[in-house]
Amino acid sequence: MHGVLYYSTISGNTRLVGEALQGFFANAGITLTLQDVAEDANWQDEVDFALFGSGTYAHGMIEKSLRKCVEEIWKEKKIRIPCAAIGLGDHRYDREYNMYAADQLEDWIHEHGGELICTALRINRSPVKPNNQKIIENWAKNFIQNLSKCIDIDYSHRLDY
Repeated sequence: MHGVLYYSTISGNTRLVGEALQGFFANAGITLTLQDVAEDANWQDEVDFALFGSGTYAHGMIEKSLRKCVEEIWKEKKIRIPCAAIGLGDHRYDREYNMYAADQLEDWIHEHGGELICTALRINRSPVKPNNQKIIENWAKNFIQNLSKCIDIDYSHRLDY
């Protein structure tokens, strides 16, 4: 089982979330490739699932590199695999649109035929805070369980990490 996290980041926090997810997925026997779209915007056709992650910038916007992918480069892309969104934010900068990137990414996935198999992972402030690490771990377990149902492979016995 192999998936990709397409992400963009300015502060590095979205990558930190991806690295944490990589560890949880690896414990379940699942490979997760992290692809910073600022460096490589190519679509990966040979994956079983896709995650899309971004911080929230400029009053509710997806970070510009990923925004360029979804609005221009991948505009006509049809997604035919299980998906989920990841949105980060910080209420100190913008309470109204905090973590709004998750909503925008979910809308884009839905509009392009992707199957959202769980609610978005939303992280407020630093992903390295202990309570946020637990949120990431619980989300990873939920995603893996839902992925198992989609592809009819049981990973639940591997979720005791």
